[in-house]
Amino acid sequence: MTVCEESRLTPGRGVAALLPDGRQAAVFRDRSGRTYAIDNRDPFTGAQVLSGA
Repeated sequence: MTVCEESRLTPGRGVAALLPDGRQAAVFRDRSGRTYAIDNRDPFTGAQVLSGA
């Protein structure tokens, strides 16, 4: 699934992506150029905030 163009990701910063099933993913590009995604939900508070962590 394509979320956005990789060139739009700032290394070291995350963006939130809304998935077709209603969940959110936090998408990151690290400083070495690798792209990865994690669940955007903080397991302690339940808030959708990990993309901004």
